[in-house]
Amino acid sequence: MWPTWSLVVFGHKIEPMTTFADKRQQDERQNINLIAEKLTKQHASLSADTVAQVVEDAYHRFDDQPIRDFVPLLVERRAHEKLGDRANTTPESLAALS
Repeated sequence: MWPTWSLVVFGHKIEPMTTFADKRQQDERQNINLIAEKLTKQHASLSADTVAQVVEDAYHRFDDQPIRDFVPLLVERRAHEKLGDRANTTPESLAALS
């Protein structure tokens, strides 16, 4: 583990630089968290844990994709579809499938 450090130059603390990729990954993660919050409100009949798991599953579907520009949008759409299916599933509809 590398030690953390900071440098003070002319009275200003300078932190280690983050790369563009690090910043982009942080932004993407923040967007995914916001999507989970939004969908939790939209699908109030489902538990927050269920919604979070569906969002995470949708997010990890794109792990190996090199182009990340539209990942949050695609995650939201996919999770919304999955959650809609779950919200519309009733015990009666499950029994009809048997």
